[in-house]
Amino acid sequence: SFLYFPANLLSLEYIVVVEVNTSQLILIEQIKSSLSSISFPLQLDETTEISGVNITTVCQPNGTNYQCACEDPFVWSYSDCVAYEACDDITAGTCTCISAIPSDGQMCVPKSELFFDFMVEVEIDTMSTTAIDEVRDALGGFSFPIVFNNVVEVTDVDLTTVCLLNNTGLNCRCEDQYFWPCDKCRQYGYCDDIFASTCECIGGFPDDGQFCQPVTELNSMYMSCNISA
Repeated sequence: SFLYFPANLLSLEYIVVVEVNTSQLILIEQIKSSLSSISFPLQLDETTEISGVNITTVCQPNGTNYQCACEDPFVWSYSDCVAYEACDDITAGTCTCISAIPSDGQMCVPKSELFFDFMVEVEIDTMSTTAIDEVRDALGGFSFPIVFNNVVEVTDVDLTTVCLLNNTGLNCRCEDQYFWPCDKCRQYGYCDDIFASTCECIGGFPDDGQFCQPVTELNSMYMSCNISA
C-alpha cells in the first residue's frame, strides 16, 4: 500500500524579497520595462513556478535625506507614514511616500493587507415617525466613503429595521433590501407575505437584539426552514 497526496497539497508558496542597489534611475526603468514584457506564471522547471514579480518600493536621495515612494498599487502603513514623515497626503490611513528608509527594512505593502472591516450596529430610540423619516433623508444625502482623521473610512450606512407600536402590539419592519430570517418570522409571527423563507415584518423585537439582515447574509439554515404562508 502507499499514500497518495494530490499535487496541490504538496505545493509550497514563498514570497522572495529582492533589494536592488543602484544609483542610476534608468536602470529602475529598465527593470520595470523588462518585468512588463514577461508573461506570468513563469515555469522555471517541472517543480518551480514564479507566479508574479512586482516592484514595490523605490528609494532615492533627496538632498540630505531619502524619499521612499511606493509603486502602484502598494502603500505605506499609517505607522510608517507618521514615523518617517509622509512626503505626500495621508489618505484613508496610508501614504505612498515617506522621507526615510525604514530602519526595520520594511517595504511598501499591498493595500489589501492593511485594512480591517468592521460592521457597527446603532440603535436609535424615538417615538416620532418624523424623526425616522429625517434619518432616512439624512442618510440619502451623504456621499460615501467618508474619511475621518485620515485613518477611519465609513464605506456605507444603512437603516435596516424600524419597530413601531400599533393596535396589535410591536411590529418590526425591514427597510428595502433587508429581511428577517425565517426562524425569526416563525418565532415572532410574520405580518406580511413570506418569500423564499424570509419575511419583512415580524410581531415583536427579537430577544437577542438581532436586526434585519441583507439577503446575502441569510445562510442556508435560515433559507431551508419551512414556514407555512
